[in-house]
Amino acid sequence: MPSIAERLQALEYDQRLLLERIHAAPPLTDILKQQTDHQSISDTQNAYNAIVKEISCLKAPVPCELISFLPTELFIDCVKLALPLPERGYTTCLLRFTLVSKRWRQILLSAPMLWAIISFNNYDGDSLATMATSLYLSRDTMVSLTVCPPLGEEWNEASKIITPHIHRIQHITVVNSPFSDHFINYSSLFEGYLYILETVKIFESLGHPPHIDSFDLGTPYALPMHMPDYTIQELPPLPSSGLNLPQNIRYMRHWTLQLDSFRHINTSLSCLRELHTEQFIDVFAPMLYSFPQLEVLSFTDRDSVFAYGGIPQPNDWHIRQRAYELKSLRAFHYSQPFSHRIPALIRQVATSLVSLSLRVPYRVVNFLIGVLGNMHRLQQLSLTMGMQKWDMDDTFVQRDNFSITVPTLWSLSLATHSEYTPSNANDTYILTSNEHTPSDANETYIFCRQTCGKLISALKALYPHVTTAHIERNGVIKWELVAPFLGNMQSLQKLQLTGKDLHVDEVSATLSALEELSIDEDDILTSINAPKLLHLTHNGSSFDRVQQFCHRLPLLRKLTSTVCVVSNHSVQELIHPENLESFIYVRTLHLRLQEQDDIDISSAIYLVSFPSLVKIVLSGFSYVSSQATFLCLCLLYQPELCPRLQELEFEGFPEWDCLFLMLEARNFHRNCLLSHISELTIPFVPHHLRSSLSCLLRGEFTTRPSNCDLSIYATRETLFDASMYVVRGF
Repeated sequence: MPSIAERLQALEYDQRLLLERIHAAPPLTDILKQQTDHQSISDTQNAYNAIVKEISCLKAPVPCELISFLPTELFIDCVKLALPLPERGYTTCLLRFTLVSKRWRQILLSAPMLWAIISFNNYDGDSLATMATSLYLSRDTMVSLTVCPPLGEEWNEASKIITPHIHRIQHITVVNSPFSDHFINYSSLFEGYLYILETVKIFESLGHPPHIDSFDLGTPYALPMHMPDYTIQELPPLPSSGLNLPQNIRYMRHWTLQLDSFRHINTSLSCLRELHTEQFIDVFAPMLYSFPQLEVLSFTDRDSVFAYGGIPQPNDWHIRQRAYELKSLRAFHYSQPFSHRIPALIRQVATSLVSLSLRVPYRVVNFLIGVLGNMHRLQQLSLTMGMQKWDMDDTFVQRDNFSITVPTLWSLSLATHSEYTPSNANDTYILTSNEHTPSDANETYIFCRQTCGKLISALKALYPHVTTAHIERNGVIKWELVAPFLGNMQSLQKLQLTGKDLHVDEVSATLSALEELSIDEDDILTSINAPKLLHLTHNGSSFDRVQQFCHRLPLLRKLTSTVCVVSNHSVQELIHPENLESFIYVRTLHLRLQEQDDIDISSAIYLVSFPSLVKIVLSGFSYVSSQATFLCLCLLYQPELCPRLQELEFEGFPEWDCLFLMLEARNFHRNCLLSHISELTIPFVPHHLRSSLSCLLRGEFTTRPSNCDLSIYATRETLFDASMYVVRGF
């Protein structure tokens, strides 16, 4: 009996013979012989398809159904990845999966953790039924409850269904349904107030779930707890009892707490572990004593901070504050203007911090350098320097100590922040341009550069083991400072360089361990040596530099290029290098098309030789479909440019006739060295084209759809059908 290898060899030989016979068939010009010849060609194609199926079975003897060879746990993980968010029909989609097969149904129904995500909204007529089904199938598992306001009268019935399972609720999320237009006539201020009313109603109905530890108000708006000063007659008042949150809540997410929030929350929240707020730290700091178990504290910036004449400065900032007792704090993220309370707070939590994100004035750098040496557990550091005027108390500044290192830090980000200064000279901020400095501010500019150099020198000594870095280049953070800093990072694997700088050719940096590089300006490439680079991301403004840079990279496997399509600069000019050996090892090419003012839709994509290319990704703006069509034509006329190409991913859809012609020419080419394109990712595929397209991707002959079926006219309905979805991996 022949072995599998011998059978494959014989089948592939027969396949080549049949393919040659099909290509050698004469055109059907004789009307009397058309029917006979057509039948002969059809029989040959059927024989060819049979061989393709047999070869596929021999090469992949494992059954195609995941459930047949994956462990149950891995299969359930795969199902989780395919399910949408709770507010987008999680349970409905899961119920549909039970209809795939009997085996799917048995495993899904026996996995209570899949059914532990309960959702309610009054837009779905089956919401109560699906919620009851999920509660039953989740058995005794702890559940997560997602509620989409407005609640309506249906909530009374829903609360009766949930109440017997109140002891199993661990998470509650209140989020607006993506299909809701209930708040469309309200401003964001009133919408936030309505969310508060709905939240009060939820907790009044459910009481205090004994095991709840997380509450997520999943709305992007700032939510004031008080009734707005200007009212609409239809808005009901906030109950006098306020909002009673369970005492054991540990995580509050997406809740932008306002100044008067806590007087309406009748809960101590002493168990709170994670808190995010947009309130300015000077008015919020006294509240921190109420959260001794905080692990994550985030103060985010927003425009309203500057809306009323600047930041209120406390009169007692110079007085030594008592300890905040935040002994469990692991992450502190602060993007607001610097406050006098920051030094004392950071010094108290320095030894326990794992992640620090801070916006600091240049004049506070001395303090920052001194305190960073005490953060022995720090793993992630992000610094944004700005021109905020500041008088630092000398008692906060410690002596510089560069002799120690922090080996735990793996992620570092360094940038600058340019602030706008009101016309009032007494205001807190001044304006500094990243490119040009006014003549009357030269002193300040020189001071900023010197301070920046001092900080970079300190970071260079403190953190030699960084693996991921983001550096913003500008007039202050010059490349001449950054290059030696990066060259000292012998473990650096991922680097992102943003911003712009001049005269970068004078200094170079060798990054011996770098594997992934992302840049905004191609001018920096001539100053970087990265022999182990695997992935390059650039903006495509100077493809000649990219070509020269890639010629020195024998290990480069992925190239991501942002290409601008404008009337006076075609895509052809950007990705048609002269040196064909520059991209000989690239396996993945990602072209991101960027929209400009004067778009030339006729600009076409022309590829050069990519002998190792396996996958092409094309993404970008609304005209990407025309570029996808051009790419299909390029592959149709010159398939040998990408002999190993197997995958295509389009963010927009190409013209269907060009796609079909390209796949037919590619997958049935006489050259057996050309790989078949077997995977296609596009936004949708019309139902009447799916069968034919699947056959082509499997390498089987099929009847080509008619020109009418391939036209935009035949697919016009699917363009506006919300149920269409991404079809991947035929």
